[in-house]
Amino acid sequence: MAILPDQCWLTDCRTGQQVLADCVELSPKLAEDSIAKRWMNDPILKCKAIQGEDDFDWDWPAIVRQSRTQLLREATAIFVPGRDGAQGAMLLRLRAYSYTAEPSKQAVKIEFLATAPWNRTWLVDEQRYAGIGTALILRAAAHSHLLAIDGVVLDAVPQRRTVDFYKRRGFDEIAETSSGIIKMQMSADTARCLLKEKGLLR
Repeated sequence: MAILPDQCWLTDCRTGQQVLADCVELSPKLAEDSIAKRWMNDPILKCKAIQGEDDFDWDWPAIVRQSRTQLLREATAIFVPGRDGAQGAMLLRLRAYSYTAEPSKQAVKIEFLATAPWNRTWLVDEQRYAGIGTALILRAAAHSHLLAIDGVVLDAVPQRRTVDFYKRRGFDEIAETSSGIIKMQMSADTARCLLKEKGLLR
């Protein structure tokens, strides 16, 4: 039985220590207060670089509000107790179509995933926390296993850094759309192996 994690371990990059963070349901109000008002406005960010980020225009409060009108969506954020602002956020579609199997097969789809800009090494001189993206992917993998469906899929922007991030975590490149979007999938077997490796599958 897979465990759906409601907490995760992150690395505090300033101390090298492991810190326990909470995975919480992301409401529109929480998205407004902890993402929209904070992520792109932190004074430590390199202003010119932040404007080139793929998620610069993502409206997280609107994304979460829209998800609440649709079935089988889950919006999650990661918070470190005592620290302001979400460290990362994700929107899942719990039953989407697999990219590799016959059309009847389903998979969990990561529709949106981002870490806070202060956790991106190319935007700040000193990253605050590491491990957020992996923790969110683990949650998607756990959902896939619990639902007994065909792994996890996502559409990645055609940026080598982004694609390589997902490949290092077990995703394969499946296809490229005419607009350049890379369709990627983590198989059910890979999801199970990842969950076992992290102690989330008993």
